[in-house]
Amino acid sequence: ARRAGAPPPARGGGECVDYVRETQGFSKEGAKTVLWGTDHPVQASSGSLKQLRALDLPLETFELVSGGNSRRVFGLPDPQ
Repeated sequence: ARRAGAPPPARGGGECVDYVRETQGFSKEGAKTVLWGTDHPVQASSGSLKQLRALDLPLETFELVSGGNSRRVFGLPDPQ
């Protein structure tokens, strides 16, 4: 378990997933602090998305992590 107030991990799929899951237990704020990256061109984006879907995150968390947070942080429009 992470200590209270510890910063989220900067890298690492497993650590980030644990962080989101642990913080979801008491706050939805944790999911708002994670940006999912594909490691493209090293890893195909389809493989990364498959890994993200396999985590079986709640829909709201999945939407934030898979693009919503990036759109908010970088001021990008929602997809049409």
